[in-house]
Amino acid sequence: MDKKKPPRLTPAELEIMDVVWTLGETTVSEVMRQVNAERENQLTRSTIQTQVFKLKDKGWLSYREVGNRFCFSAAFTRDQASAEVVDDLKTRFFGGSCLDLIRAAFNVSELTPEELKKIRELVDGSGK
Repeated sequence: MDKKKPPRLTPAELEIMDVVWTLGETTVSEVMRQVNAERENQLTRSTIQTQVFKLKDKGWLSYREVGNRFCFSAAFTRDQASAEVVDDLKTRFFGGSCLDLIRAAFNVSELTPEELKKIRELVDGSGK
């Protein structure tokens, strides 16, 4: 990442970031609606608002004021965030070895021929 690496996301923070990545620029109210959409135990507005502002303070979210509302957007793309998570995992658990990470990530015998083809294309540099 070009920007300073933000701290790791907690599961609750990742849930909010998933909403922001899906919606693009959004408000606390919309995040609350999305997070609570299929929850039995609804989170309160103050809980969501606290988490959103923590994400802003940690560098995950940027914002702009529109009238009396704050509109939040991701400071890092989902791809950037996932690359950081994978890099951290590779470093901490696999001593920096991509091969060991890949071995642990999946069982080749469980992959379909199409998935194997796509992996080969990625390794060859012809697939993105």
